[in-house]
Amino acid sequence: MFYVYVLESILNKSLYIGSTNNLRERFKKHNEGKVFSTKRYKPWKIIYYEAYISEDLARMREYRLKHHGNALRQLKNRIMKKAENSAGFTLIEIVLVMALIGVLATWMVSLIDPAAQFKKGRDAERKAELVQIQAALELYRADQGQYPPSPLPDCGSPLESGNVVYMQKVPCDTNNENYDYQRPTQATYTLIACLENKNDPQKDETNNSFCTGDTVSYTLTNP
Repeated sequence: MFYVYVLESILNKSLYIGSTNNLRERFKKHNEGKVFSTKRYKPWKIIYYEAYISEDLARMREYRLKHHGNALRQLKNRIMKKAENSAGFTLIEIVLVMALIGVLATWMVSLIDPAAQFKKGRDAERKAELVQIQAALELYRADQGQYPPSPLPDCGSPLESGNVVYMQKVPCDTNNENYDYQRPTQATYTLIACLENKNDPQKDETNNSFCTGDTVSYTLTNP
């Protein structure tokens, strides 16, 4: 897991934005004065963080917060609202937590049939990749005011707009095929993967026509 975090100086209330894969250890170094850019204004406190499933997404988010004024203003407003409510999670945090719960639940199901276990493992990977795409779509909408038009770029290609890259490589299914993406309106979308385990508890109630043969559809929609 990778994190984008915001520190506030107790000394002068200044803010610092960074990213790391070990938030606890990085925060400790900030307060021990082992980070050159922050040691003058320690001690620090963590006032906000976001969790990401990949380093690329965390780095892109950190870059936008540091170099795009609008993204930073939106984040400050979000921090203020969280302080007022004293509770709450970011949209991306909710998406990632729900996905991790689903993946862990799949892995914890233990059956004797090795072939079924391989199918479940591949399906868990498909679900995790859809969540990565979903997180990139939410970042895209936060910047552009709408979701990207369909279809998405071919798998292995970047998802980008202008000079901003939201995903270095759109994931491919295990057989190097694209996941299905449809955007009925600028504010809605569907992401579909075809699962091999026909008894998956998260499969769609009605199978989507995108999935054929011995597969069943699994759909994510905009939060």
